[in-house]
Amino acid sequence: MAKRHDASKGAYKRALKTGLSVDAFADYFAELCFRSYNDEKFEMTAEEFDGYFSQLNARMVANDKKTTASDFREDLCSNLCLMYFEGNSYHFTHRSFQEYFCALFFSKQKDKFIARLGDFFEKHQRRMFGDRTFYMLYDMATEKVEEYIFLPFLTSLFDKCDNAEGYWTFLEEMYPKIVYSSEDEYRFTRRVGEPRSFLLSAILNITGFNGSGRIGRDIITLVELPYHEELEIERIPHYHQRTLFDSKNEEYDIEEVEDEEAGYICEFRITDIFKQPEEYEELLDALNDDKFVFKKQYLTAQKFMKEIAAKQKHEDDSLLDLL
Repeated sequence: MAKRHDASKGAYKRALKTGLSVDAFADYFAELCFRSYNDEKFEMTAEEFDGYFSQLNARMVANDKKTTASDFREDLCSNLCLMYFEGNSYHFTHRSFQEYFCALFFSKQKDKFIARLGDFFEKHQRRMFGDRTFYMLYDMATEKVEEYIFLPFLTSLFDKCDNAEGYWTFLEEMYPKIVYSSEDEYRFTRRVGEPRSFLLSAILNITGFNGSGRIGRDIITLVELPYHEELEIERIPHYHQRTLFDSKNEEYDIEEVEDEEAGYICEFRITDIFKQPEEYEELLDALNDDKFVFKKQYLTAQKFMKEIAAKQKHEDDSLLDLL
């Protein structure tokens, strides 16, 4: 970014207080972003910043004993505007800077490091909503992510499914508890449902499954699951307005009146309904329909696994042609 910005200004050359080249500076910052990201630090005191800086492996490899943390901070804040100081802490100018440089750091690591990232992102799943780090990494190193993260994850998942109950094992692993409702507001927020695995969620996003174009007439959504009274966990009242009149039959107020019929929220565990297959035959049939949203996810993930496995085999085979 700095190179492109400087090039647009003709003979202007950015002077960094650290004296580092742009590439070396980027390597330092990428590792600092990773270390702070790993600790879920999105802002740092000067002491915390200095602590991360002192640990930089990139600086040690370069045998850099000259660059100081204070000079590095000044370049980040004053010369490159990647961070700023406010309220006794250093903040990223935009959260995406930390995510991008963290992804850049990941993309430059050895294969064995990348192979462990799957567990890293699964462990931090709760904070991944709105986080683009993994997707930036995928854009930077698509083949590595597919070979060392997606393929081992999917192979393990479907080996477990194939050695047990197939799709039903998939449901138990990814959606052990299913919640659905009759209500418009609830059906929007729970229309698809989030799997228990971040990696599966990422695969579905990357394949375009969760795009609006894939949720349509050819998919049976959660709200279309059949109602069972014993699965109900909450009633949702419906209201209508009623006009009130005085003794002279003149309108004087409007009140909300609860309707007799109400919406519902149901919840069940796959293992529980399997214990009573006759009682839940209709529900089991709906879950097993190839158009049901979770069954489609299962088939989509299977197809994706086969595609990346075939791609990897083709790459391995092509090496034999070089002999």
